[in-house]
Amino acid sequence: MTGANANVFLEIGYAWGKGRPTVLLWRKPPDGSPLQGPPFDVTVDSRIEYEHIGDLDQALGEKLKALYPVLRQHAIGPD
Repeated sequence: MTGANANVFLEIGYAWGKGRPTVLLWRKPPDGSPLQGPPFDVTVDSRIEYEHIGDLDQALGEKLKALYPVLRQHAIGPD
């Protein structure tokens, strides 16, 4: 979501409308930037905020492991 690209927000809305699990990424702006957070309200559970790519690597890995059962169900259906 970094950069407030309108196409990205359209894709997020489409995914949410289809009931797809999402993980939203937001690179924190440098200190003094006028934009201090995403330009719309999203739930904290679905967003990863990071400053450095190394932080993102770890946080995204953890989030995807937690979402694995949901992602697997969407891919192959119920057990």
